[in-house]
Amino acid sequence: VPAATHGIWAATACRLSALAGKPRPEVHRGGSYPKLVSFLRAVEDGYHDVPYHNSCHAADVLCRLSAILLAERMCHDGTPQSRGLLLATLVAAVIHDYDHPGTDNAFQVNEGTKAARSFNHRMVLENNSLFQCLEMLRSPRMDLWSEFGINPTHATQLVIELVLATDMTRHFDIVGEFESKVVASLETQRIDNACDFLHSLDEPKRRLTLSVALKIADVGHACAPSHAHERWSKCLEREFAQQGELDLKSGREPAILKHPQKPSVTDPSNQAAFFNIIAIPMLTSWTKAFPSSGNCLLHQAKTNLRH
Repeated sequence: VPAATHGIWAATACRLSALAGKPRPEVHRGGSYPKLVSFLRAVEDGYHDVPYHNSCHAADVLCRLSAILLAERMCHDGTPQSRGLLLATLVAAVIHDYDHPGTDNAFQVNEGTKAARSFNHRMVLENNSLFQCLEMLRSPRMDLWSEFGINPTHATQLVIELVLATDMTRHFDIVGEFESKVVASLETQRIDNACDFLHSLDEPKRRLTLSVALKIADVGHACAPSHAHERWSKCLEREFAQQGELDLKSGREPAILKHPQKPSVTDPSNQAAFFNIIAIPMLTSWTKAFPSSGNCLLHQAKTNLRH
């Protein structure tokens, strides 16, 4: 997506132009939305120059998530509820890897970092991203909830749930719950449009659905054109290797995929495992409920698996 190459600010401005009901240039200038501008610039500054979990990744996830929601016309009926859901979901995409150091949660725990101690070894990086960014949103200068007329309590709760869902240790539980609670509900009701279906769900199922949408976007390079998927995979492999080197220096055996001298992300067998165990089953579940976006994503993922 071209907007992803211009960072979080440009990508978000493009996506929020429709939400704001303003022409894109006005949103880009930020004249009507100074709090949005301040928040996005602060978030972008908080992403680090690491190979994979950088501001370009955040912008890429944002663009892909926006495309999924748009393809399904999900949260796009213009009601206050939909506006709140849409803004909170896009904010979650923007902040989900804020301040990511290029090392994972296990590394934070093993090293006894301040973040690991602060969040009691639980979803360390996700909680750290949330805490810092939600503190920004409490500032009058960056309170974009008030700028868009959104209920801050409901929006904050949704942002928290969505960002925490990106912790891959919870992946199978979340996808399994989506299959059993959301997809299974299709047996008793017919979807005329995704927006109505989303609003027909109770609050936990609605949040679960948007969590899966964000998770798909987060590993969405699996659904990108093959050359883009390969590039992102190499970036992730480089970041993993850098962590592996730090582990070795600390006298620890690096985790799977992170040893700098062993097969990693781009290894064909590891690629096949990622698609067959993580990406394709999640996309298959999503497609059952939301075929407008799901069929396209699933087709490209299967193409990349064969590539």
